[in-house]
Amino acid sequence: QAIRSCFEKYATFSGRASRSEYWYWILFSCVGWLIIVKFTKLFYIWDFGLLIPSIAVGVRRMHDSDHSGWWLIFPIVDLVLLFFPSKDPNRFHS
Repeated sequence: QAIRSCFEKYATFSGRASRSEYWYWILFSCVGWLIIVKFTKLFYIWDFGLLIPSIAVGVRRMHDSDHSGWWLIFPIVDLVLLFFPSKDPNRFHS
């Protein structure tokens, strides 16, 4: 259901993504990539096809933790912020 939700919100950069939605998407992306690398050489197509939804779910996840999606530009900070949800009311609405 989380993976279907990411495909339905393919290029939706507003709203929120739950922690489970984000991590199931990452799991799907990594497992799919490993399978494609093992059996074909079409991983560039896989990467290109999942680029926009991966960025979109990352931005929505940042919104869920009450941070701006622009933090995705800084990977180390991004990873730290993803694990620390906000304690204040969230300014990003669904």
